[in-house]
Amino acid sequence: MENFTLNCWDKTDYEALTAHLLSMKDPAYKGFHQKLIPDVTNFIGVRTPQVKALAKEIAKGDVESFLHVSRNDYYEQVMLEGLVIGAAKCNFDVFWERVFSFVPKIDNWAVNDSFCAAAKMVGKHLKESLPKVDELLKSGDPWRVRAGLILLLDYYVKEEWIDGVLSRCAIPYPDHYYVKMGIAWLLSVCYVKFEDKTMDFLRDCPLDNFTYNKALQKMIESNRVSKEKKDELRKRKRF
Repeated sequence: MENFTLNCWDKTDYEALTAHLLSMKDPAYKGFHQKLIPDVTNFIGVRTPQVKALAKEIAKGDVESFLHVSRNDYYEQVMLEGLVIGAAKCNFDVFWERVFSFVPKIDNWAVNDSFCAAAKMVGKHLKESLPKVDELLKSGDPWRVRAGLILLLDYYVKEEWIDGVLSRCAIPYPDHYYVKMGIAWLLSVCYVKFEDKTMDFLRDCPLDNFTYNKALQKMIESNRVSKEKKDELRKRKRF
């Protein structure tokens, strides 16, 4: 593998990186991944572990100059940028400046959710990050909202924060499939960890039937929910 831990990136360096990504193309993986994200058409076909390894390498160098030349011609370029932001060492304010510059580039669940999982700064600064997460949730943009929801899922489903997480699930959000699925997934995680509080929320929540039923479905699909509890959840389906 070429070395991409650089002290300063320019356009030529980034072209070399793109050529390296193209050299790692795996047609079989591209076909598999395309089925998972049918709306995305600009795949190279690089396996995700390889992209993650590149991100860690890049994050050891000058991240600011990398972000300055980074492009979004290919899905993998956007994924790489998000993972670099998550992996790079920086202070809190710089991290969030990078986040808000990056999220407008998100247009699919895979980049969104991978970026959120990599954004470890949020987990280290939960209190300070929550207003930033709320900015995403209140943005009105479906993918920014999805990012906010998945950040809640990854870092805030804890005793201290669970009431606020559940209340944020009741906010009117854009009528968008991946927003609804984000809420459903978030609620399923809340149920596994805080069953009583989550059921209290579901008994009198303003969720539309699609989101509500998808939340139940994801709870039922969880390996951490007993058969008896799954049977109870099936009875709560809305028609």
